[in-house]
Amino acid sequence: MKDKPGQLVNDYAPSTSNFDGVRKRVIEDSIKSPRGLKGLFDDLRGAGLRIPQVDYDRLDTTSTSFGQALAYALQKHTKTMVNDLEQNKNINPKSFFKFVQEDLKDSSITGPKVSYDEFVTKVDEAESDLNRFFIEYVGRGATDEEQKKYYKQLRALEKKNAQVTTTKETDSGGTSQVTTGEFRLDAEDILQLQRNIAGKALDGSDIDVILKGGSKAAQDVNNVLAYAKSYGVTLSNKDALRYVSSGLKNNEKDTKAIQAKLLAVSKATYSNLSDVLSENVDLDDLSANYKYTMRQILEIPEAQIDTLNPTIQLALKNNGNKGAMNLTDFERVLKQDPRWGNTSNALETAAGYANSILRNFGLIA
Repeated sequence: MKDKPGQLVNDYAPSTSNFDGVRKRVIEDSIKSPRGLKGLFDDLRGAGLRIPQVDYDRLDTTSTSFGQALAYALQKHTKTMVNDLEQNKNINPKSFFKFVQEDLKDSSITGPKVSYDEFVTKVDEAESDLNRFFIEYVGRGATDEEQKKYYKQLRALEKKNAQVTTTKETDSGGTSQVTTGEFRLDAEDILQLQRNIAGKALDGSDIDVILKGGSKAAQDVNNVLAYAKSYGVTLSNKDALRYVSSGLKNNEKDTKAIQAKLLAVSKATYSNLSDVLSENVDLDDLSANYKYTMRQILEIPEAQIDTLNPTIQLALKNNGNKGAMNLTDFERVLKQDPRWGNTSNALETAAGYANSILRNFGLIA
């Protein structure tokens, strides 16, 4: 191999050499060259080989996408060198780097087949989401400039997270597929982007503290919301953020203090059940029979009934009387509900009454 970086010529035959060794030499030569490692990534991408933006930004030579692209390019270069030697007796073929820059992208073989699955947020949806965020946490709507900046950065993130499926031929004559990318952004990514657009206006705010706390803080917020719901306490996202943010500022390691506060609120709200509610017994537990009965009588899907459902709340609060409503009274309440009249349950009951009356009058046997 010549001493000048980036040449890799006569002694370069990947098909008969240790691939890892050749791969290492390519990377080392690239680093030494004037264009650096970025030049190698640019050349591979310029030849039509797919390296996702995240790997390109990091110049990640350990990623699957880079390994596939480089392996494909090396294989094509080797075949070209061998054919050129056999047919033209050329003992000085092009270097690998020149081949990638000049020939690979012009060849009829374009490399592995790549398909993309990218989620695209519509402009009006993005504007609506950002406005809600600004109104809740900044106290005003987002400006046109902020909207444009947000959508531009959102689309860049969505492209970066696109799912890329690469199909390549195997030695046995078949094909194999490798899929990379997340496809959709998670809620924390979106929240972080919206917070960045808001800038200094949110420095030190509850949302700022939560986002700086990372995924643990975000999960704590979700846990607080779920805990509040299970104890029948109506809690907004903003309230949950405030609780968790306050805990972080006080160096609290978990949400136990918040849970104790929510349990106290629950006992005060459902004073008729205060002697039953505890860390081990929540309203979800106490409402289980009512939910089941409501599903059966009103024929409502389970997903549409939770502890905060007004009819379930009626049973739990029991007009302030000690304890929750008994099931007999609750069934009577359900059958007075207008929805009951449209159920098959009600129709069968009505038919039974009609038959009973007709039978009493001797009109049917």
